[in-house]
Amino acid sequence: MNIWICNPYDPLPDEGLGELRYTRLSQALVAQGHVVTWWSADWSHGLKRQRSLKTGPEGGEPKPGARGEALDENQERGTSQPKTGKLKTSKLELKLLPVPSYQKNISLRRVWSHWCYARGIAKQAKGYATTHGKPDVILFSVPPMETGAVALKLGKQYGAKVVLDVMDAWPETLLLALPSAGSREQGAERKILASVLRFLSSVLLTPYTRMMRRYCRKVDAICAQSEAFADYARKYGATGNIPVFRLATQSPLHLRPLNTADQRGDGLDSPTFSPSHLQAFPQKRIFRILYLGSMGRVYDLVTLVDAVLQLLKNGVLVLMDLVGEGEQKAALEARVAAAGQESAIRFHGYLSGEALAGVLATADVGVIPMEPASKVAVPYKAADYLSCGLVLVNSLPGELEVMLDSYACGCSYTAGNIGSLVSALRHWLDDREALDRGKVGARQLFEAEFDATRIYPAMADWVVG
Repeated sequence: MNIWICNPYDPLPDEGLGELRYTRLSQALVAQGHVVTWWSADWSHGLKRQRSLKTGPEGGEPKPGARGEALDENQERGTSQPKTGKLKTSKLELKLLPVPSYQKNISLRRVWSHWCYARGIAKQAKGYATTHGKPDVILFSVPPMETGAVALKLGKQYGAKVVLDVMDAWPETLLLALPSAGSREQGAERKILASVLRFLSSVLLTPYTRMMRRYCRKVDAICAQSEAFADYARKYGATGNIPVFRLATQSPLHLRPLNTADQRGDGLDSPTFSPSHLQAFPQKRIFRILYLGSMGRVYDLVTLVDAVLQLLKNGVLVLMDLVGEGEQKAALEARVAAAGQESAIRFHGYLSGEALAGVLATADVGVIPMEPASKVAVPYKAADYLSCGLVLVNSLPGELEVMLDSYACGCSYTAGNIGSLVSALRHWLDDREALDRGKVGARQLFEAEFDATRIYPAMADWVVG
């Protein structure tokens, strides 16, 4: 079967940001003998810089100096020729379409970049299909919004099935670019202005709303990365079964699998990991906190930093590592420097491979500090934390909170409330036995819900079916 995947966001294989959803899905489909073309973009959403294929055009040698360089005039306009490359196997091909750059995740320039990406697929599809064969399945993600119209048109043209993968609550998430009408720091006049702006913007987003409604009613099948986003698709008119394939990962710690059929009592010979491989917490060891991910505006990172600073001020021995980049990073670093706590709160930037595994292996608790208004249900970082046996402190209500409670490996706090976050961290800090039990529960939850070695082969089976 010939399968096209349309997503410009996920890191490419060997790009250094981990193997995420579409790399894993592509690998699973190729392992089953299918041919996969992944239509991506030459601007890295995660790194905010130009990307190129390490294998070079048509599987050749690497092109030197492409990453991080300025775009030329044609690339800036999204009109230069796409880069094409084959990675590891001739059955997985990547096409990098030239798109305009953008630095802010919520911006008009990002919307323009998405439009150029969709237009690039439309312009290149005919010639590519003539050379490589027409697609049998076209899978596109939302976001971006613009790709679905092209996918539906190509599906009709080539007689291909069209599949929608709901990854976020777009277009509603775009309203985060506006000031919140309910902000605790706003006066009455500013709240009224924010409400008016949000109303006007919701009207401006009507074309996107119509797009989403059309996609949910016209595609051949829909899947989602969480139950919340499956419900979101139903809100826009989707019917029938919508399977959930979570944002999954694979543990970087290479823990030894065991046969635990007797332990589970369910007769299944499924692998798990021995609780003895999870480090118990010695009483004198410093409590280690980890934040992993973007430092964009929807993350409650000021509250996180202030909560840890308060613990340090009260004489609590803690160490926090922050891994990632984003628009808040500079201000957060200045906040920590002003408190003289650079040695206790450390900023690493992006990490990968052994460096990332090392930070994960030594952490005790992973923090998910997100504004509920972001509409994120279950982020990638949850799987990363759980895969390494980290307990969680989490501000997202709903689906993730329920799972963490079920396995006794998570503690909730209220976004924006420093005292609430301090209390959640102290829950694990003050009860070492609960921490050790929570680490075991975290591994069990990972195996049940977030293991990429099981989820993406299942997703591949469903796509083919």
